[in-house]
Amino acid sequence: MRHTIGSCLLTLAALFAAACDDDAPIADAGPLPDLTAPDAQPDVAPDRGADPIPDAGPADATPPDAAPTDDVPATDYCERAVDVFCPYYVRCGRMAVADEAECRAVFVESCNAKYEPIYAAHARAGELRLSAAGLDACRDHLAAVDCAAHDFDLDGPCGAVWPGQVAAGGTCGPGIGSFVCAEGTDCRISLETFCGTCDPIVRPGDPCGDDAWCGSAAECREGVCVARPTAGQPCAEDGARCAAGSQCRDGACAIRPWAGPGEACGQGARCRYKSDCVGGICVEGALLGAACGPEQPCATGWCDGGVCAAPKVVGSACAAAAECVSGGCLDGLCIDDRGPCFLPQ
Repeated sequence: MRHTIGSCLLTLAALFAAACDDDAPIADAGPLPDLTAPDAQPDVAPDRGADPIPDAGPADATPPDAAPTDDVPATDYCERAVDVFCPYYVRCGRMAVADEAECRAVFVESCNAKYEPIYAAHARAGELRLSAAGLDACRDHLAAVDCAAHDFDLDGPCGAVWPGQVAAGGTCGPGIGSFVCAEGTDCRISLETFCGTCDPIVRPGDPCGDDAWCGSAAECREGVCVARPTAGQPCAEDGARCAAGSQCRDGACAIRPWAGPGEACGQGARCRYKSDCVGGICVEGALLGAACGPEQPCATGWCDGGVCAAPKVVGSACAAAAECVSGGCLDGLCIDDRGPCFLPQ
């Protein structure tokens, strides 16, 4: 039985809620991708959004028994990804920074402290791999894509950055944990446990039903899988729902606007990376070592006695879930960096 009691249960519920909130970049409001959520029905797949860190589009996953030749060490992710994402963040106004140099500093700090430990833990477990070809494809895509047509960081070709390696029937979870499923499967979250299983999916145009699931990027309509339209594509109120993070407006799927520090936020707009929505207004976040408090969020890490501190890795002493990379504190120690769903059963 999974650890679903005490702080772990509360933490997992919080992670799942964050995955359902367009304001939560992967990841959270750091320099990384937003994750949106599962449809409100039992046993659904989490819709993944943009986190540099990322969120995800269709991943070009290599089967677990293959021998990939373009792997990059997971611990090199942040230093490689900054060249991919910062030009895009600055061009499209996705981070509250003055220029690309500031973006690079913020990205590397936040990525190394908050996200790379999670990706690296999944890579060590054989659940993810970092693809050099995926990074190159993502960089080329982000250099040219229309800002209004790309919502989450790991949408589209960027979904190939972290190919999932977990075969059908394996464990997955909200957030980065949903990326682990291998090609041909998708993470189907249970609303009872807030954890998921990599379930086989059928492609758009194929028959669907109780025994044939379309996954999160499509839906079953009249017995056939129909792809959910993405930002900029035509939509209709009686047609397939827009992809996660987008809404059907005036006949086309549109992403939620981004707001900068001092601007209104909430259902109508989300805050740029390195800022948080506080009392309905975007507030620029503080970096590690800077002052923080109820009205001054941390862009990286958690507020420790009025100072922003880096999240703690597995095995570190903790008093609250927010202190840990995993978002889970059990018996006074931070749990596995991969999160509660990946604890031993």
